[in-house]
Amino acid sequence: MIAMWTHTAAAYRVAIHLIAAVILPALAALAPQAAADALHYHRPSVAVKPVALECEVAVYGGTSAGTIAAIQAARMGRKTILISFNQHVGGLTSGGLTATDLGKPDSIGGLALEFYARLGGKTDFKASSAEKLYRGMLTEAGVTVLPGRKLESVNMDGTFEPVNFSELPPPRRGLPVPLRKLYEMREEIFQDHVTYQQGLLYFLANDPQVPKELQERSRKFGLDPGEFRETGHWPHQLYIREGRRMVSDYVVTQADCEAKRLAEDSVGLASYPMDSHFCQRVPVEENGVMTVRNEGGFGHDCAGPYPVSYRAIVPKKEECENLLVPVSLSASHVAFGSIRMEPIFMILDQSAGTAASFAIDNQIPVQDVDYEKLKLRLVADGQRLNFPTP
Repeated sequence: MIAMWTHTAAAYRVAIHLIAAVILPALAALAPQAAADALHYHRPSVAVKPVALECEVAVYGGTSAGTIAAIQAARMGRKTILISFNQHVGGLTSGGLTATDLGKPDSIGGLALEFYARLGGKTDFKASSAEKLYRGMLTEAGVTVLPGRKLESVNMDGTFEPVNFSELPPPRRGLPVPLRKLYEMREEIFQDHVTYQQGLLYFLANDPQVPKELQERSRKFGLDPGEFRETGHWPHQLYIREGRRMVSDYVVTQADCEAKRLAEDSVGLASYPMDSHFCQRVPVEENGVMTVRNEGGFGHDCAGPYPVSYRAIVPKKEECENLLVPVSLSASHVAFGSIRMEPIFMILDQSAGTAASFAIDNQIPVQDVDYEKLKLRLVADGQRLNFPTP
């Protein structure tokens, strides 16, 4: 989830102080140990004395999207901090997903296009190169990066602070789970994935039950010795395809993807096909022969690049007035399958950073930002907001 808090008045200053005060820094350095043992999602935090941080825009989430949001806000003159859960910036783009899906390349503009251009005009690159570029762009823009921080708790005062995460519906039946416990649960999930991937590759290369041809192919696989050195050359990110999302005044649905409905307040274009991966494989009998079928997935092309509504990246006004949520945006499962591409998140977050600055300029809730003025600035900054639709 990428969340952005804006500071537009004295009341917002208090919000920023409270937010910063409850973020605990993780351990600054890892104890000496084997590199492979350093592959973790969650590390316990150490309690420190709360420190108030003064800023205008706070971005929580050091993903590619959050990084772009912080860069845009800072380029517009805002005192900006980027709070990263781990020691990295760039999320999946710098964490192993180095052959980025785009959808329609002509629909990408703004900082996303600048980023790929500065990587040499390629969408296939080294993870370390991506993170180096992100860090350089953050430094150029003057963003203060706070690595190794995660939320301990978040409180809400009226509609001027972020949503209280501790009061969200629990992820499973029972009592709400504290944020610290949630981190520990996600670490268990992360380690399950690590064990599975390492075990699968070893099995394919070594188990005598595996056909020789497949064994030989598998033995050619390997880890890049120049990447992810601190984690034994294994990527430090888990590809979380989809999670809990916001429900706002506009929910992007299949109708948007198919151009049966066109948002008039576009803050970016999405164009990747609507898809959902298979959930499981089940054995079935066909004509007396047992076979295996994939179950639970779908794929369907969009009508073409389609606009994503500004209303889909801001909460309902009665819920929160200084928050933008471009990644966990208001979208159905089907539509999110189309939107969830790294370049699209980068596009939406540049627009969010711009909108945050406008809200600060005019001392207004993010829901009241003048869209026509926002549109002019987005277009001036190279964003592509509309596309000829069949």
